[in-house]
Amino acid sequence: MVWLAIAVGLAAGPARAASPATPDSSILTIAGPREPGTKLIVTGHVLTRDGKRPVPGARVGVYHADASGTYGARGGMARLSGWLLTDAAGRFEIRTVRPGAYLGPSHIHFIVGGFGTYELRFADDRLSRIGRQSPVAGTGVQVRPVRKDAKGVHHVAIDWRLP
Repeated sequence: MVWLAIAVGLAAGPARAASPATPDSSILTIAGPREPGTKLIVTGHVLTRDGKRPVPGARVGVYHADASGTYGARGGMARLSGWLLTDAAGRFEIRTVRPGAYLGPSHIHFIVGGFGTYELRFADDRLSRIGRQSPVAGTGVQVRPVRKDAKGVHHVAIDWRLP
């Protein structure tokens, strides 16, 4: 399966810095200003397994399709992918574009703590209502609301629990 090859490639891939202008490793820019699509900012936290405490320095991998729904994998890596480390309060921020649909609803894959795989879906995507949902907040497949700001940038907030 394509997603498995991409996940395996990402798990073995090197860390990617946020950007030269932002030395904060909790901020990851994976789609530059010229990338086609609706700009998207995902913010959140990584929490302990019980969901009660933030986890500073947690490693988080992210990958997703581009706006047309293509992963554009090269050598097992999704083109829009990278790694970050949460800050002292367990927070992270991802600057990207909204992914197009790929084999179902639009989604973003997360690898949390180096081994837990999660999926963020968007509440305004009608296909997000199809499929399984995790009974435990912060794990599995989560559907989150999307807020659009005055500049048309979409914003989503999500918290993940360590497996």
